[in-house]
Amino acid sequence: MVIRGARIFIMSNITAKPKAAAEPTPPPAAPPKRSLLGKHGVFWIGLLVAAAVLIGFISLLFAPSGKSGSLGILAVGQTAPSFSAQTAADGKAITLAQFKGHPVVINFWGTFCIPCRSETPLLQRTYAAHSAAGLMILGIDQAEPADSVAQYGKDYGLTYPLIPDGNLTINKAYGVTALPVTYFIDAKGIIRSATNGVLSPGSLASGLQSIGIIS
Repeated sequence: MVIRGARIFIMSNITAKPKAAAEPTPPPAAPPKRSLLGKHGVFWIGLLVAAAVLIGFISLLFAPSGKSGSLGILAVGQTAPSFSAQTAADGKAITLAQFKGHPVVINFWGTFCIPCRSETPLLQRTYAAHSAAGLMILGIDQAEPADSVAQYGKDYGLTYPLIPDGNLTINKAYGVTALPVTYFIDAKGIIRSATNGVLSPGSLASGLQSIGIIS
C-alpha cells in the first residue's frame, strides 16, 4: 500500500506541472526606406552641377559671333592702346606703333580655342591678299608658351606675326577675357570696328571696309 501510494504521489506531481505560455510572434521588420536619389545620388548631382558649370564657362569663353563674349571690349572710335612684345617665331621685338600709317587687324586667339581655329585660315588668306596694300595682321595669343604659339603658326602656314601674351598685358589692355576677339584699326591708330566672337566672311569684310582695305 505504501509503495502504490508513493507511485500515485509521484505521478500526480508530474501531471500537475503547468505548461509554459507560448511567446507571441514578433511582427516582420519593415523593409529599409530607399533614398529617392539612390546609393550614389549625391555623386551624380555633384557631377551634373560640375558639368553645367563647365558648359557655362566654355560657352562664355568661346562665344560664337553675334553673342556675348568679352564683356569689356574697347569702344569703336577710341585710340588703340599701344603695346610692345616679341614675336613667337624668332623673339623679334614688335610694337603697335611701328605700324602707324598702316591699317592693322589685331586678332586675339589661343591654340586651345576651337572657334579660333576656324577663323585662322580666313585671316591668313586675307593677309596674303592685302599685305601688299599695307595691311598688317597681328595674332595675340592668350597666355601660352612661345614655342606652342610658334608651332601653331607652322601647322597653319601663317605668315603674319603671332605674339605670345604670357602675362595677359595686351589682352587686359584691350578688355579681352573671352576668345576670339578681333579689332580693326585704321592707319591713324583708331579702332573702327570690332568683332566680339568668331569672324565670318561677312564680319571680316565689314571690318576691312571700315579701315579702307576694301570698298
